[in-house]
Amino acid sequence: MKKEVSIKETSALAVTTDMSASWGSEEVEAKDVRISRVLLMQAQSDLVADGKAMPGEMVDSVTGMVLAKKGETLKFVPIYIFKNWVVEEEINGKFEFVKIEEYTAANANQPREPFMHEGKKIRYVLSINVLSMLDKDLDDASAIPCIISFKMTGFKAGQDISTVALRARNVGKPAAYFTISLKSEHTKNEKGNFFVFKMAGVEPTIKFTEVEPTLLKWYQTFKSGKAVVDAEVVEEVYQEAPAPATKNVGEKF
Repeated sequence: MKKEVSIKETSALAVTTDMSASWGSEEVEAKDVRISRVLLMQAQSDLVADGKAMPGEMVDSVTGMVLAKKGETLKFVPIYIFKNWVVEEEINGKFEFVKIEEYTAANANQPREPFMHEGKKIRYVLSINVLSMLDKDLDDASAIPCIISFKMTGFKAGQDISTVALRARNVGKPAAYFTISLKSEHTKNEKGNFFVFKMAGVEPTIKFTEVEPTLLKWYQTFKSGKAVVDAEVVEEVYQEAPAPATKNVGEKF
C-alpha cells in the first residue's frame, strides 16, 4: 500500500544570513532536511525490537538517541501547534496507518467512527502536533526543532499543551513563553498495555527575550511551506496507545 505523508515544515532554514561565513551549504533546502520526531517507545516499536530502546523511552527519530528514559521528563518549548487527520484503513482486523491529511475548516467535522469508502473501512483520527525546541538546545544556534504528536489516548496531553499556549496568548505572549515538561506514563485499557505522553509541568521559558527571535524565525519558516516526510517515521509515531472504545474525543482547544 502506498503511504502518503504531508505536514507543514520549513521552507528555509533558520540560519545566519551571513553566507560568506557559512559557505558549503548554499544548495541545501528545507526539503532536504529531516526534522526529528519524538517517538514514544512501545513494546512493539521497531527500536525496542532491535534492542536499541526500551518501552516508555522517548527517542529522536533521526538519530535514534534516547532523549528521556522511562521515568524521566523531557523539557521543550512549543513553537507552533497545529492539527491534522491521521487516516487509517482496517486490514486483517487491525487499523493501519495510510496517510496524513491537513486539518481544515472544511473537514473539521470528519466522522470519528470508522466508515466504508470505496470498499475499504476507513477511520480519521485527530492529532495535535507541536513544533518544539528542546530545552537543552535553546542555547544552540545551530539546533533544529522537533515535532511531538499526540492522538488517541495521548490526545489529552496535546490538549493540556494547547491550554498552556492559550494561557500565554491571554497575556499577549507566544506559546514559547512557557517551557513544558513531558513524561511517559504506563496505562492500559481493553486493548492492552501502553505508554502515553503526559504533561508533567509548566514553567516560564528561561531567557525568553533572548531566544524569542530564533523561535519566531522557526515559526515563520515552518508555516510558510510543506515538505514530504518519511512515511515510516510517521507510522512509528502513531504506534501509540489506541483509545478505548468510548465516545469521540473532543477536538476544541
